[in-house]
Amino acid sequence: MEYFRIRQDSRYLHTPVITNSGDVVKQRKQVCLRNAKQIPDVNVLFSDAPYSLDFIDVLDKQFFLVSMEMKKVFQMYEPGMIFKNVCILNNHMNEYHEYVLPLFYE
Repeated sequence: MEYFRIRQDSRYLHTPVITNSGDVVKQRKQVCLRNAKQIPDVNVLFSDAPYSLDFIDVLDKQFFLVSMEMKKVFQMYEPGMIFKNVCILNNHMNEYHEYVLPLFYE
């Protein structure tokens, strides 16, 4: 199988910066199938931005998060892939967006 890298588009300037990432996992490397039971199935993360955010399909700066539409693409190639639901809230602008946290092998 051939692999390719999916990453966040750097042209977007107002992507969410999560302020409570430690509530989900302590370190980014803990996000894997081996630690899946330690991560809650549904997570609420906060972004404390005084402006409207660009909720793009792929976020990879703090966690690797993908939109619900991208989840469908992942499932086409890996039907048994496990995801954890994440909602990012921006209370300043009263906006939110749903993402999923894909869990990969270590």
